[in-house]
Amino acid sequence: KNSKNYNMSLFYIFSLSIFILFISQIVCSSSISIYGAECSPENLFMKCSVSGYSEDANNKQIKIIYGNDVKDQPINKTEHYLLLDYIYIPESIGNFTVFFELYRFQPLTNYRIRFLDVNNNSLYEFVQLSGSSGDNDLDSKKYLKIKGIPTWDLIFFDYGSNYIAIDHTGWVVFVLPLYSLLPPQRANCKSQYIDNGKNDCDRSKEDCHYRYLAIVNGTIGYYYPNATAINYLDNYECNFFGQGGFFNHELRASTKYNGNAYAIRMLMKNIKGYFKPQLGQIVTKWDFIKNEIVDITDSFKLVNIDDTLKYLFDYATTIN
Repeated sequence: KNSKNYNMSLFYIFSLSIFILFISQIVCSSSISIYGAECSPENLFMKCSVSGYSEDANNKQIKIIYGNDVKDQPINKTEHYLLLDYIYIPESIGNFTVFFELYRFQPLTNYRIRFLDVNNNSLYEFVQLSGSSGDNDLDSKKYLKIKGIPTWDLIFFDYGSNYIAIDHTGWVVFVLPLYSLLPPQRANCKSQYIDNGKNDCDRSKEDCHYRYLAIVNGTIGYYYPNATAINYLDNYECNFFGQGGFFNHELRASTKYNGNAYAIRMLMKNIKGYFKPQLGQIVTKWDFIKNEIVDITDSFKLVNIDDTLKYLFDYATTIN
């Protein structure tokens, strides 16, 4: 009797195990399958596509993890790290093909690109060599040698006639070529505008990557991370002797909610009491979402004779 009960217990345990395994396979199996993916390097970003089949119209997210954790590298890479991104497939059952871009690649580096579903089930992976930065020095060695633990995600520099971004390992991961009209004006990019997937960014509805503000040829541009312009202050004349002036430095950006860029531009103006045009600076606010520009204040108030005399009179009156 005891032997019979023991055998029955083993049977129930075995049957329960099979049932749990079956249920787990149903729960954990992915409703998305990928049968092909590829990426083509463009400078330090990649244009990619992925094709597959979806069995669930509500399961639309695919996680992408890509990193330089590949043994064979053209250049010795000792710091391995991973980057995370997401794409969204159509909300329908059936075949799909999605085109997207990935950013912030170190130059001439092998990357393993992995695709996972919402349950972190592996769907597809392959290895792709990233492109060149366009500069031999930036391709062959780090721009920065970093000691300690870096606290930044990206750090930005003017590099000759380029605007570059460096990751936390010291390698360049973004290059925006800039060519200024007036020597010795160079890149003159002093800030970046960031909306890189924080809690307030819905990746299923908007682009949550870094975007950049840069001064180019004396005016301001607003750029995607693939270095193409979103918006450009091209309706403002770039001329020392015009109404526009020449943006030359101190570019600062507000938050994405305001969408304002603050910069200083230089301008030559004819001022009463002076024989020659005077060079002054104007603090300007540009709403790069609405493409509207407002002058906040300028230095010409300090060189205008009438304003200066009025200032001295008011000052003397206050003292008396």
